Amino acid sequence: MRRVFIAGTLSIVACTAAHAQTTPFITPTAPHFTDAERQAELQRRRTAVESKMAANSLMILLSAEPKIYTNDVDYAFRQENNFYYLTDLKQKGAVLVLSKKAGKLTEFVFLPKRDPENETWNGHMYSTAEAATISGVKDIRLAETWPAWLRLIQQKTASGYQSVYLLNKLPENTDDENGEREFRREHTLAKQLVGYKIEDPYSIFAELRQTKSPYEQQMLQHAVDISIEAHEQSWLAAGNTKMEFELQAAAEYVFRRRNADYWGYPSIVGCGPNATTLHYEESQGPVPKDGLCLMDVGAEYDHYSADVTRTFPVNGKFSKEQADIYQIVYDAQEAVAREAK
Repeated sequence: MRRVFIAGTLSIVACTAAHAQTTPFITPTAPHFTDAERQAELQRRRTAVESKMAANSLMILLSAEPKIYTNDVDYAFRQENNFYYLTDLKQKGAVLVLSKKAGKLTEFVFLPKRDPENETWNGHMYSTAEAATISGVKDIRLAETWPAWLRLIQQKTASGYQSVYLLNKLPENTDDENGEREFRREHTLAKQLVGYKIEDPYSIFAELRQTKSPYEQQMLQHAVDISIEAHEQSWLAAGNTKMEFELQAAAEYVFRRRNADYWGYPSIVGCGPNATTLHYEESQGPVPKDGLCLMDVGAEYDHYSADVTRTFPVNGKFSKEQADIYQIVYDAQEAVAREAK
């Protein structure tokens, strides 16, 4: 299943000069923000969301569920996008609540209590002070108090709220079960909130995230920079590779070396006829020495993903036929870009 990305205008070096470069692109230092700068940015986002909520409403955002790889082994944890957008918290089992009632805005986070045994096996958990420092949310409550709070909210008349925003979006394609799996706890919670109008906050987040703040632009640019370096290192390695997975490894090595979260989507590395399959992800074909290779790879950094596709000649030089076709496609792309402005 492929991904949905936020569009942006980004500058990428042309691949035609890949093998001519003596000094490949090196990713600049990652952006750095003080606690105060990060907290101000997150508060700006939460305030913007709250301004679009209906009067006398709640928004409840649950952290992502760990996803099972096999047996007792999970995939690497990745936080739910919107929860992270408003908190910067990577903690499992957390809940963010935004309240808008009688003209008053309040916000709080339910956080699992630190467990030394759990931390021995699974790594550091936030203290309440750490979570407050990272997110800027001052009211941090223990997750063990969540059930009691929820029981109070279930008493709709006494609560004073009329509607609840939950990420409860069902897949548009009835054959696609991802939506059911991704938000199954939200679906269950919605059924427990009898009498409330359940609202989907998707449109609120979609509108707000169309425009990137200077803070976000720096994060996104860093994801792009890492992706540029990954592409260029792959081009430079191409002449010494035999299989597509070697090119993929060269790119993804850069992702880890530059401390990206990882890829923003499964890498596509297709040479020869494999390049014509839009979502080819096997990377099991040969690298033809006189052929072309398409790479669609992008790094994700702090939940911001680049999406870069380039086609390049493995031996560093286009044949006349390859160059002619490349130019036709390039000119068409540029024409579309001009019309889109």
